[in-house]
Amino acid sequence: MSQGKPTSRVSNGIPWWLLVPVSVVAVIVVLIAGLSSIPDTPDDLYRQAQEALTTSDKADFTKKLNRLKAFPDYKAKVTFLEGQEAARQSRDPRAAKLFKIAAEDESIRAEVLEQLGKSQMRMGDLTGAIATNEAAISEAVGENIIEARYNLAQLYYSMGTYGLAEKTLDTILEIDAKNQLARTLRGGIRKERGRHREAIDDFQLLLQTPGDRASVNPQVLLDCGEALLRVGSDEELARFVDENIDSVSDLDVKGLSLIHISEPT
Repeated sequence: MSQGKPTSRVSNGIPWWLLVPVSVVAVIVVLIAGLSSIPDTPDDLYRQAQEALTTSDKADFTKKLNRLKAFPDYKAKVTFLEGQEAARQSRDPRAAKLFKIAAEDESIRAEVLEQLGKSQMRMGDLTGAIATNEAAISEAVGENIIEARYNLAQLYYSMGTYGLAEKTLDTILEIDAKNQLARTLRGGIRKERGRHREAIDDFQLLLQTPGDRASVNPQVLLDCGEALLRVGSDEELARFVDENIDSVSDLDVKGLSLIHISEPT
């Protein structure tokens, strides 16, 4: 009776050909365990704390913040995070104090000043908010410059200094002509100042395509309709009605627009 070739085995009785995949799995497990044990860097913790703050995950924010406190070089960033938390809790006096301390760190000064200006504005310290926003503009780089300028424009607008607000928005739109926030606010200011034709120009740029119309503030449709009723041609108003009337929520504007284009010329 013939016998098959005996299977090669190692000393513990496991076939050698099973050792290769077992070894590979063991190596992968070790690598995963090693990677998971690598501690987060302070930059990681700072970013994660910011994300937890944004998502209102109080427990995770506190955990990351406490771990970040172990790094002395990140003291200002810890203070900045604490200030942001206070601001979210409507504790702006405390937030402002913390922001002023955190602003001593040049690496985060621009974004800290931006938040400080918002707290000062909410507290009614308009003079301080203007000075802070102007300082934020001088410190900001890239997209932060636009955001800092927009904050300043909003501040001027809230104070009723429409000329300064519009001038600041002009500067933003020279940098970024497609900035919806700046164009929306400028169009609204122009309408409030009785410059309806210029306001319509801004609004129509915001409503150029169906995609644009879907993404703008609904107030834009209302403001554009009101401005067109004042100075727009019959052709312009008819086009506005054809493209946008279903989206206009104000019944007076909708009704007046429909009546106007149906009147005999």
